[in-house]
Amino acid sequence: MMFIPGEEVYALFAAFAALALIMLNVVSASRWMENAGMDLRLSSNADGLADMIAKKWVGSDGNLDLSRVSSANLTGNVQVKVGTQAFGAIPPSNESLYVSRRVVFVQGRPVTMDVVVWK
Repeated sequence: MMFIPGEEVYALFAAFAALALIMLNVVSASRWMENAGMDLRLSSNADGLADMIAKKWVGSDGNLDLSRVSSANLTGNVQVKVGTQAFGAIPPSNESLYVSRRVVFVQGRPVTMDVVVWK
């Protein structure tokens, strides 16, 4: 390829600019994939915990055993709300929250159970 004298600088500048844009796209895509993976993991954690509580912590009468929920070691970034009662940590207002809901029975009445997880 023939260049007019003085165009070599522009060609090198264009090549470096193109390389910088490609690298920026790669970095942006990897950050996006990392965030998407974290979102998937946290929503899966909330969903799995809600399933476990709804299936395993139900008494023989079909009601959710609130004593097991209150005595559970809900450390970290987890809150379980059953009706008006909340167990675990208080979620921050400036974080993304991942919520999974289930309908459970407490004293024979259906109530909503929310499992909230955050980063």
